[in-house]
Amino acid sequence: MESSFGSRVKEIVELSDKKVEEDIIPGLSEFIRIPNLSRNFDDEWESNGLILKAAEMMVKWATSQSVKGLSLKLFQEKGVTPLIYGHLKADSSIKNPSSVLFYGHLDKQPHMTGWKDGLSPTEPVRRDDKLYGRGAADDGYAFFSIITMLKICQQFDLPLPNCHILIESDEESESRDLPHYLQRLKDDIGIPDYVFCLDAGVRDYTRLWTQTSLRGCLNANLKVEMLTEGVHSGDASGVVADTFRIVRQLLDRIEDPKTGRVVEDFEVDIPSARYKEAEEMVNYAGEKLISKYPWVEGAKPVSKSILENWLNRTWRPQLAVIGQEGFPPTTKAGNVLRPHTVVGLSLRLPPTLNGEYAAKRLKEILEADPPYGAKVTVDGVEIGEGWAFKDKGEVSRRFSNQIDSVSKQIFGEGVLSSAGGGSIPIVKVLENLFPKSLLLVTGILGPDSNAHGPNECLTIPYLKKFLASMVLLTSTIANEGQKQL
Repeated sequence: MESSFGSRVKEIVELSDKKVEEDIIPGLSEFIRIPNLSRNFDDEWESNGLILKAAEMMVKWATSQSVKGLSLKLFQEKGVTPLIYGHLKADSSIKNPSSVLFYGHLDKQPHMTGWKDGLSPTEPVRRDDKLYGRGAADDGYAFFSIITMLKICQQFDLPLPNCHILIESDEESESRDLPHYLQRLKDDIGIPDYVFCLDAGVRDYTRLWTQTSLRGCLNANLKVEMLTEGVHSGDASGVVADTFRIVRQLLDRIEDPKTGRVVEDFEVDIPSARYKEAEEMVNYAGEKLISKYPWVEGAKPVSKSILENWLNRTWRPQLAVIGQEGFPPTTKAGNVLRPHTVVGLSLRLPPTLNGEYAAKRLKEILEADPPYGAKVTVDGVEIGEGWAFKDKGEVSRRFSNQIDSVSKQIFGEGVLSSAGGGSIPIVKVLENLFPKSLLLVTGILGPDSNAHGPNECLTIPYLKKFLASMVLLTSTIANEGQKQL
């Protein structure tokens, strides 16, 4: 597809670079300083007002950008996390304007320990070509980029579709409130031709990337109780089973401790197209798919096969113990058999596995026939559905060609697609609500972004090109509603 922007591409890239430096980075830096943790990680989220403060800061920043015709509304209700909704009507000169729904989120993961010297989750630091701080890449950049994209299009007098913007503040807590707002806004949004989810990852920084699938996520707490109070281990060990040993036995019902393979109750058949895509990804990236992790000296991946590791990461269930209760610090641990053990479980689910089924099965397997008659409870269940791309034939192919053309114009390389190992449950919700819409799942989270972990950062040069790409892509589809596609 030939470029329809001609010599303006260079000017758009230059202005995108300037806008990132002068507008987005200062805005993101202010956003990073607000410790607005998602409500799952902050019991006082409503009373301390930090989420609302972050949303208000974003709206104030966006207003200062003076995007003509943009209306912004900040929703806030008691007991419900805030939401920013924006709307910009298409130019009246466009005969058949398309409609695009842009999605992002502003809530953040916990700060965690382990940040490198001089770095902090709440103090933005620019080091080399990266901006460090919690929420920079996951997913604060999305709102700032959407607003700036609209501004750049207007400065170049480029056509714009009907633009709807949704920035929620509950994504890291399974987006429980967004369906409420979507119901409230359904008449305003209508049925968009396109849905752009800007919360995904990239394999490298050489091109645009799109996601073809995302795993689901099932979180739950497993509690094992044997005693009403702790007792001397010298008196009771060998008679009373240690609750942590029982936890180990129960987890073995779900996962093979030697291989990490989760029982087949939680597996699905990997589609042939996705298997082929995995092979292509391994051929493209090779060892980079493994070497990107911060391994300790001597540590090795689960499998010797890069392909098997990649399939494990994208299409197979995987179990992780992400938290615990009932343990004193090692420096204060007496020789006592603890009365109970609680572990937090995170079970990544294949993209097409039903979350409700998985939750039911997990509870059945772990609570059945408890060893030594222990009291075993699975509760605190949270389900995030996975998602897999649905091909809409010629319409999808045309859209893919447009994305590819934009990637070549900005990066000099065509777009590539891959499966994602993470979870964005709202993508499935959006697809179910708008089944006829063309869905683009993309973002800037690269190999070293470390979202959710310490030293979260965004790569500034990629953000600049990503912004320019969104300018071209959004303008390209402005007058191509579904009936013209």
